[in-house]
Amino acid sequence: MRNLLLVFMLIFILLPTGCRMELPEEGSEAERLYAAKCALCHPAFHPDTLSAEAWAVVVERMEETMAETGVREPLTEAERVIILDYLIKHSMERTM
Repeated sequence: MRNLLLVFMLIFILLPTGCRMELPEEGSEAERLYAAKCALCHPAFHPDTLSAEAWAVVVERMEETMAETGVREPLTEAERVIILDYLIKHSMERTM
């Protein structure tokens, strides 16, 4: 529960700053998948708004939320790997 609260706090803190229009690698398979899966429920945050470690937690929590609510189909293993690799590749410590 504490981790879920942390995820939601991060989302609300990042909402004004993390939701830029252009994402890295625009048009790539990874960018399109990230935007398609994650932006269905909330704005797709720019990957450099969080560290690689934070993205791993966020993706895990979002998968749990998807499964619990049944709002969206859970990510396949391949989708999870592609999205997480994309987020980590463009995370805050990678873009500094």
